[in-house]
Amino acid sequence: MPYFTNTHTAVVAVAGMEYEPECAVDGDPFIAFGWFNLNPNQRGYMLGNRRYFYWYAESVDGLVWGNGPYTVHVPRTRFVKCRDVASSTGEYIVRMQQHDTEKFPGGVRLIRST
Repeated sequence: MPYFTNTHTAVVAVAGMEYEPECAVDGDPFIAFGWFNLNPNQRGYMLGNRRYFYWYAESVDGLVWGNGPYTVHVPRTRFVKCRDVASSTGEYIVRMQQHDTEKFPGGVRLIRST
């Protein structure tokens, strides 16, 4: 099961996305979800066991992880929604990174880059 470990010194909020065929009726078969907060040295697990998952994280002190090519409109509050379905005003765009669990088993460590 994919996981995130916060090795940063501040709280980190994580959002994710994975393949979900039921979302294909809206044109894009991915479901996005967030935010779950991780305290320093805390580990959080994503549900599901797909080979690929997509993720983005930001800390309360302004650091960003992920920043990949997969754009998602997200609200600032907790959400679960099909990727291309607009839900409300006040959303902003995050750029999620793909993670291949076969090439990189386990999870993602969120560390402060130097």
